[in-house]
Amino acid sequence: IVTALALDIVVGQHVSSTAVESTVAADRSLVRSFAGRTLTASDLAPGGSGAARSAIVGADLAALVTHGDGILQLKIHSVSGSILFSDRAVLEGTTDAANVSLQQAIASGQSVANLETADESDSATVGAPEGSKLIEEYLPIVDGAGRVQAVFEIYRDAGPVLAAADAS
Repeated sequence: IVTALALDIVVGQHVSSTAVESTVAADRSLVRSFAGRTLTASDLAPGGSGAARSAIVGADLAALVTHGDGILQLKIHSVSGSILFSDRAVLEGTTDAANVSLQQAIASGQSVANLETADESDSATVGAPEGSKLIEEYLPIVDGAGRVQAVFEIYRDAGPVLAAADAS
C-alpha cells in the first residue's frame, strides 16, 4: 500500500509538472507575440517611456488579463528588477530585485515557473482567494543577440490546468 501511494504521488507530481510546462510553453508564445506587437526598444530602456506610453502598455496587459484564459496578473520587469509595466498601474515603479525566480530568469535567460498558493510572497498582490493554487512564471524577453532585455511575469490560475492534467 505504501509503494502504491508513493507511486501515485510521484505520477501526480509528474502530471502536474508536465501541465505547468505546457502552460509555460504556450505563454512563451504569448510573450513573444506581445513583445513583438506592443513593446518598443525605448519601452525597455533605462528611464522608461513616460506615463502616456505606460498607460497604453498597461491597457494592453489588462486586456490580456480580462481575456478569460486564466491569467490573473501581468508584470514586465526591467533587468534591474523594477516593474516597468503592469495590468495594475499601482505596481509600476516598484522593485522586486530580491525575487529569486526573477533573478534566475534574468541571469539564465530561461523561463522559470513555480506552483504556489495565492497567499505566498508576492502572490498576495494577485487578489485570488487565499489558498488558491497559482502558476507564477518568469519569461525573459531577449534581443537578437540573446541578451535579456526584460522579464514578463505571469500569474495564472492553476486550478483549470491541474484539473485538466488530473482528468487525463
